[in-house]
Amino acid sequence: MILRRFFGAACQLSAHPSIARSLGPTNGIGNSCLQCGTSRRFASALKPVIRDPDRPVRPATPWIHFLQEYRKQHTGNGAMSAASKEWKAMPDIQKNKFVDPYIADKEIYDEKMKAYVESGKKDAWKRDPDRPKVPASSFIRFAADFRNKNSSLKLTEASKLAAESWRDLKPEEKHRYKAEYSADKEKYEKELQAYKASGKEEAWKAK
Repeated sequence: MILRRFFGAACQLSAHPSIARSLGPTNGIGNSCLQCGTSRRFASALKPVIRDPDRPVRPATPWIHFLQEYRKQHTGNGAMSAASKEWKAMPDIQKNKFVDPYIADKEIYDEKMKAYVESGKKDAWKRDPDRPKVPASSFIRFAADFRNKNSSLKLTEASKLAAESWRDLKPEEKHRYKAEYSADKEKYEKELQAYKASGKEEAWKAK
């Protein structure tokens, strides 16, 4: 409603040549938007992004933390540019003040995100919960076993070592994981075919 009023007022103002010149291109849309009905299409395209409230929030980067602190003491149009130059010139040892908290917050975020994904909430938010789930690949199954056996490792370190171990694994050692994946994939394809035939997919997309 607010956008419609704004563009409606802009269209009326643009009828006057002197005002139209002073307005110039509006938000990259140009004067053509002010003289036709495209403003309504533009406004309708700005749909709000709905986010799962249970999804963990990614921590702000070191740069963002620095910028927030910088803008408490510096205001004005040139603050962003000045902050960027100061950040680029800042020695790494001084940046650690912002980097260290980020690393700690990122580790907590990674753990929460892992739990969120494994709970099925991420999948359910983006897809029909009745739709069959794609089976985990052979490597993902191995990596899960690797993390369980090395629970003391950090998630990023465990993932890296699991990838290295998988590359060095003998074909006969990989067979179990590949066989499990093949069996689950065959089952998945049958369930997916039945799901699509049931009409549930179309019903979900229509929501």
